[in-house]
Amino acid sequence: MGELQIRGTSLTARLLPAAESDRLLIADGWLHTGRSCVHDGAELVMCGRIKDVIIIGGRNIYPQDIEQVVGRIDDIPPAM
Repeated sequence: MGELQIRGTSLTARLLPAAESDRLLIADGWLHTGRSCVHDGAELVMCGRIKDVIIIGGRNIYPQDIEQVVGRIDDIPPAM
């Protein structure tokens, strides 16, 4: 698993003028999207956001993991 990074000639048109936090997203011409993904050789599978993490008692809890567990409960409708 890794972070999706992209670059191109029109990539930053909407980022400029940008706040300092936005400028930090670009390193060596690559935009760090903050999206975690896996490439299996044929497909790119988006897994979630890298920074979406809840730290409780030193443990990293990812919101998408909570969503998957809650999604298995019969009486709770799926999120939109």
